[in-house]
Amino acid sequence: FNNMRAPAALVGGSIVPMGFAATPEPNANDSKFIKRLKLLHMIIAILSLSSEIIAVTYSTVAINKLSESIIAPTTSVTVLLKRDFELQWLGCNVNFLLGLLGFASMLGIRAWIVFGPKIGKISILAVGSVISHCLSVINHGISHGDGSGSGSGTFGSKFFWY
Repeated sequence: FNNMRAPAALVGGSIVPMGFAATPEPNANDSKFIKRLKLLHMIIAILSLSSEIIAVTYSTVAINKLSESIIAPTTSVTVLLKRDFELQWLGCNVNFLLGLLGFASMLGIRAWIVFGPKIGKISILAVGSVISHCLSVINHGISHGDGSGSGSGTFGSKFFWY
């Protein structure tokens, strides 16, 4: 779980200046579209930071549980996670990834707001491509499960399962 706690904290720390300290503020001269983009940017910043905080919380609680509780021995880490920590593992991973994807979305939206539609379209398409690729990598990893060949679904199925 510590492999997720530090990256989640780093991403969360990156969201704060981009999403709040240097957030583009709406003004009277903005078009309706730009006003909506600025609002969307703020909403994504709030949700992304919240997701990263949840990921840090899940991982911290799991680490404490591992160090403070007596846990029956298992044959592998996979068995331990599935038996005793599946919700924490999924909660930590799902929230970390949602925050990370939200952070990427903020990059594309900010580029549109700051540099206009020419650069904005390119950045939104690039970020969309990166997000699609990330989701593909996640689905591939989840579909292979624990390596035994018995895939355990997709990101979406695990996300909505809990």
